[in-house]
Amino acid sequence: MNLFGLAVRNVLRNRRRTTLNAIAIAIGVAIMLVCLGWVQGYGTYIFGAVIRYQTGVAQLLNAGYQAQAERFPLDLTVTGYRAVKDQLLGLPGVSAVCGRIDFPA
Repeated sequence: MNLFGLAVRNVLRNRRRTTLNAIAIAIGVAIMLVCLGWVQGYGTYIFGAVIRYQTGVAQLLNAGYQAQAERFPLDLTVTGYRAVKDQLLGLPGVSAVCGRIDFPA
């Protein structure tokens, strides 16, 4: 008898142990997913709070930047940054303009 057949026979013979193990694994995976979502959500919240506190909520991005933001696309930076900065500073309600590159540290 091969090892796979032996494993299948053992799983089918001990149904209660198999069921309890499957439930324990499912609960463990569910807890891991909830914790991972909580940690990522908390990080996103803190990142957004820092941005709103320090620089405000308005962002000016080139077309296609958000679709490729995970690749760290430095080729999609705003061209003519000084001219755009001066134009934005001329708008009412804008007190400061700064450049920012998001990157994981």
